[in-house]
Amino acid sequence: MEHDSLFAKTLRDQPVDPDFDVEDFRARVLTRVRRDNPDALRNPRSHEGYLRSVAALEPDAVPKIVDRVVKDMLGYGPLQDYIFPASEEYEGINEVMCTTYNLVYVEKNGKLIKTGTRFDNEQHLLTTMRKIVASCGRRLSYTEPSVDAYLPDGSRVNAKIYPSTRPGHSTMTIRRFPRFFTLQELEDSGTITGEFLALLREAVKAGWSCVFSGAMGAGKTTLLNATTSLLKEYWGPSASLVIFEDVPELQPDHENTRYSTGQPPMPDGTGEIKLADLARNELLRLRPDWLVLSECRGAETYYVVQSMMLGTTAFTTVHSTSAIDAALYRLPSLLMMSEEGRAEGYDQAMFRVTVAVDLVIHMAKVRFGDRYLRRVIQVAEVLRSAIGREPDVKVLFQWDTQKKELVQVADTTLYAKDGQVVA
Repeated sequence: MEHDSLFAKTLRDQPVDPDFDVEDFRARVLTRVRRDNPDALRNPRSHEGYLRSVAALEPDAVPKIVDRVVKDMLGYGPLQDYIFPASEEYEGINEVMCTTYNLVYVEKNGKLIKTGTRFDNEQHLLTTMRKIVASCGRRLSYTEPSVDAYLPDGSRVNAKIYPSTRPGHSTMTIRRFPRFFTLQELEDSGTITGEFLALLREAVKAGWSCVFSGAMGAGKTTLLNATTSLLKEYWGPSASLVIFEDVPELQPDHENTRYSTGQPPMPDGTGEIKLADLARNELLRLRPDWLVLSECRGAETYYVVQSMMLGTTAFTTVHSTSAIDAALYRLPSLLMMSEEGRAEGYDQAMFRVTVAVDLVIHMAKVRFGDRYLRRVIQVAEVLRSAIGREPDVKVLFQWDTQKKELVQVADTTLYAKDGQVVA
């Protein structure tokens, strides 16, 4: 794979004179900053200009060494420009993948690009990884070799070191969310169609519970977040929205919003706050008009679906291979991860999904030439079956592989939870 021209400047800037002692240069700069302005090290991003001026005062300073050392001090090292874009060429990057210390890929506009960015060695990558993880309030060590964390801007970080990976093959992936998109922007970009958006509007207006399904990185959370803007439009800013999430991620455009957030355990095993416990203990006390569970992953699914059965409209996401897979297999299996779900059995889990879920919206990355673009590829109603407790999943929109677009394949019938036609 060729280096993308967008990152040619990065490639040129990377080589360093092998005889130059970068660590000695860094130590001299740090010594001067600690002596003259220690506050600059406590909040380096607010003092970037000062740090660069101090580094430039060293007699052997050259621009590429100054830039490199300051970026290390800022905390993100060679990845600094990708996380905090300083120029237009770095805008729009959705993912940064450090496969090894000398191999970094980025995803931009649906295309995976091999860059010229590299770390000096394995230790340089390890140091940067630990700084990034520490900024999220976590730590990376031999006893905690794998960490999932979130940066202050909502970007997801997955970092692995030995023994969770091979020795000398530390790796890190950062999924970036520079900002969430509006429904209009998603329509303009082709992620959704005008016909589907009309259905989505009717669903929110009628109080349907919607599940956004798809693989990792398909755009589920982005579309869910954009859909919350319709609550204000159809239900008013005073409608009560409650969000349950493992980590702060959603940024709903809604005034009356409350959050319940889980917490991973501390290194000593204490302090864990399970999302399932929050959902079980709080849902019936919070009086939500609308409920959002950021992702169905375990036992919390049961309690959210139970609230949906009791009349609370909800949005959530789930990993699945299709809308049908989400309704018939994935969601019932997740319900049975709770003690109550296991006790009730699979047939009851299927019935709960039938009663609770109204619409499943499935998303995927679709290949267009050398790019993969996020698209809604299937939309289905979940109706009550005339026989048995298994949901009757009716596909309304389906991706046409020849036309490369979402097309309507069945007429839409909106049902309330009691089975009466409302629109």
